[in-house]
Amino acid sequence: AGVIKHDARINQGNSGGPLLNSQVQVIGVNTWFAKDRQGGNSGISIAISVNKLEEFLTALRQGNISPVSTLSKLDIKNSAQSLTMNGRAINDNLSQRDNTLEDNSYFKSYIFVGRQGQQISIEMNSMEIDPFLIILNSQGRVLAENDDIAPDNFNARIAGQLPEDDIYTVIAGASKLGISGRLQTGNYTITAISSP
Repeated sequence: AGVIKHDARINQGNSGGPLLNSQVQVIGVNTWFAKDRQGGNSGISIAISVNKLEEFLTALRQGNISPVSTLSKLDIKNSAQSLTMNGRAINDNLSQRDNTLEDNSYFKSYIFVGRQGQQISIEMNSMEIDPFLIILNSQGRVLAENDDIAPDNFNARIAGQLPEDDIYTVIAGASKLGISGRLQTGNYTITAISSP
């Protein structure tokens, strides 16, 4: 698999640090941890396996991948939240304290571990903002995006099959300008389900 779920306590700022096994061998690179209610490590952490990292470095040396992150223009102030694929709605809101895209619109990020061939459906609904969704792989490549479910439904939904075992990021945001012509803030729900 391309990712390792572990319970080693990593902290904010430890991303990029090595994950060692009991023989003190590097087996992965720490990338993410789930926060508890106090903002500390909940005991659930994710690392990219060395095998996946070696593939990435080989592709980088061969010039098949840009050395510049495609996420470099995102202003990420807060860590991503864990997104569970159990169909339970997460109530959240966008505010002026949140992350901003290049056009200064607000967004929040969620992360989940996915498997190759896994069918997923992620939906963002709101009565206060015009939602949009983007899914990125661990290299920051956009895999899917949606602004409106239908001409008469301004909520957002992405459904499909995941291309590989990976750590995926979901960007949940609002279109830049609302009816008032101002940046949109407000409450929303995000729901994710999956099937094997």
